[in-house]
Amino acid sequence: MFIGRDVKQIFSEDKKSYKAIPYNRVWLEFDQTDESEEFERFNGTGKDKKTVLLPDGSVFQGLRPKENFTKADPAELVKPAMEYYQNTILAHPAPWDDSTTIPENKDYVGKVNAGWLLLLTKASGGEDLDIRAQIQQSERIPAAEDRTLMYKKAAKNAMDLFNSNPANIAKGRKTTVELELDKIRRSEIRNLVEDDGLDLETATAQVNEAWGISTQVPDAQANAA
Repeated sequence: MFIGRDVKQIFSEDKKSYKAIPYNRVWLEFDQTDESEEFERFNGTGKDKKTVLLPDGSVFQGLRPKENFTKADPAELVKPAMEYYQNTILAHPAPWDDSTTIPENKDYVGKVNAGWLLLLTKASGGEDLDIRAQIQQSERIPAAEDRTLMYKKAAKNAMDLFNSNPANIAKGRKTTVELELDKIRRSEIRNLVEDDGLDLETATAQVNEAWGISTQVPDAQANAA
């Protein structure tokens, strides 16, 4: 068994702040003598990607096995794993806070080979999570539909902002989701022409194929621009 270190990030409702809670991460499939490495966790993407900071302002430093598999005999790891779960049946300190106590697993207290039972229960629970993840992956919305939903949401937000603008209201100007979608599509085409040097026909064909739907509207309706 290898005991390392990881962190759980708890985000605020607006996703603008978080609390990082470090905890002792257990790898039953590794031995403590296996080579290890330190690592950092991040949140955000692109230019907004930042290292995770702990409440005291320090950078979180995790610890994990370096290789994909243990160099120990896997058969020798079974007993420590069973003993680990045997010990967790009774109330014990939480892996993230020694002052917090995890309640005992009352259903296992007094059972013969209770450690084995709890180990198997955890293994089957993990297997079920893995199957659920595979189902989610196999049945996820196709990329073209993903893109469509993303653009429709952006178009609706743009429409709401435009239609709620007092200046536009005073002039009687309104836009629609369809018009805003067309603006987004045309912007993508323009970027391919100006930045990538494609001709208009090729750029239009590529964008329309990527969208997977027809978003063209009559040019005469562009009065909402």
